[in-house]
Amino acid sequence: MQAGVGYAKDRLNGWENAMRLENFAVATATVLTLMHSVWAHHSSGGYRMTEYTHLQGRVTEVHWVNPHVWLYMEVTDENGEPAVWVLEATGIGNLRNNGVTEDLVAPGTNISVRCHRLRDGANGCLLGFLTPEGGEELEWG
Repeated sequence: MQAGVGYAKDRLNGWENAMRLENFAVATATVLTLMHSVWAHHSSGGYRMTEYTHLQGRVTEVHWVNPHVWLYMEVTDENGEPAVWVLEATGIGNLRNNGVTEDLVAPGTNISVRCHRLRDGANGCLLGFLTPEGGEELEWG
């Protein structure tokens, strides 16, 4: 009888150890996946973060979505031709904390911005500051 109890106890310990290992593996994989997502999301490596680009133009679209607000603006390029620029701002909560409300800019609003241009030279920026026509400069980054 003693041998049967020991055998059952050894099997139970083996099962518990296997479950602990499985739980540890799942938890580790989950943490690593989440860390990668957070790191990748908050990377600003695609932008020239050491310099600002200054733009003036007219807002054509505004998208108040999370995780980032997006603005599209039409500017006049160096050849006198209209060019559309895409501006990535911070999230809605951060904008509200900076005093920015959804009614501040709308399609048709003339604005000037300071932003960090895409490294590849495309017409896109990480928005830093925005000044609506006749208004004051507010942080959008």
